Amino acid sequence: RTKFILCVCGMGRSDRQAPQSNRLFWVWFAIIAVVLVGVVYQPAMTGGFYFDDGRNIVEVTALHWREFSTENLAALWSETKLPARVVANFSFALNHLVWGQDPYYFRLVNVIIHLVAGFGLAWMIDTFVRDLSPGTPAFTRRYLSAFAALVFLLHPLNIQAVSYIVQRMTSLAAMFSILSFSTFVVSFMVQGWRRVFQGVLSLVLALFAIGSKENAYLLPLLFALYAFARSRSLGYHGYCQSMLRTSLGVAVFLVFLGGAAIIGISMGLTEYWLVPFPLRDFSGYERVLTQFRVQLRYLALWLVPLPDWLNLDHDVQVSRS
Repeated sequence: RTKFILCVCGMGRSDRQAPQSNRLFWVWFAIIAVVLVGVVYQPAMTGGFYFDDGRNIVEVTALHWREFSTENLAALWSETKLPARVVANFSFALNHLVWGQDPYYFRLVNVIIHLVAGFGLAWMIDTFVRDLSPGTPAFTRRYLSAFAALVFLLHPLNIQAVSYIVQRMTSLAAMFSILSFSTFVVSFMVQGWRRVFQGVLSLVLALFAIGSKENAYLLPLLFALYAFARSRSLGYHGYCQSMLRTSLGVAVFLVFLGGAAIIGISMGLTEYWLVPFPLRDFSGYERVLTQFRVQLRYLALWLVPLPDWLNLDHDVQVSRS
């Protein structure tokens, strides 16, 4: 019994036993995470469609697939409320194709996406520590990664992103962003064709994230910041390589930002920069100004998730200037 516990903890083992204990640890972590998330979100599974679920899913016939066809694929760009979020819309359409308009299965997929994001977060942290602090003991990396992932999976602040069906857009963007960043970090740790493969995979996952929600446009900037932070521990040659990656990341970020601006202009979204959005009492400019207040509120909710604060509708004072 003691030997088994030490094996799972990653201590008291030989190098030959290390891969086995590592696999065993993550198998147990996955089982525990699935059980806990299933128990936590089980009460939400019986709910229906609410608020924006109606106008973004229920009332959008282009998402009510009965067959897979090129015409249905084309309709995702032309006949949906948010055509720029084509990856999220595609997932809604597949949901309807397989299970129909049953909210239970829409939420079930949301829970699965949340789990994948949590597992990806554990992998990202473990990879991050291995790259920046290779001397950290394996069991420390594992427990740090697992603890952070469980906090993410079970934190009350994520209830809305999981149980509110249309917020799959946010969950998908988070999941693909985490996986994209993880593969980007891995690209620093391998050589040759593996580095090229990880870089291409990271780019593809980043595009999927952007196609889920516009939050992911920040990914190239995060890549650049990571490359810059990593360069501080390298020699001159490594520093030059990392600075080149930083410059490329900033350039890609600016290209993505320009692309978003072009898409926004073509869709007529810029007209709401100085005038209020439909059904809203604030403009795009005021929305940007108010984001700092919102981020402080979210930070407070992460640190102290009191039940009375976890509302769907928050009364945040709009910044006018």
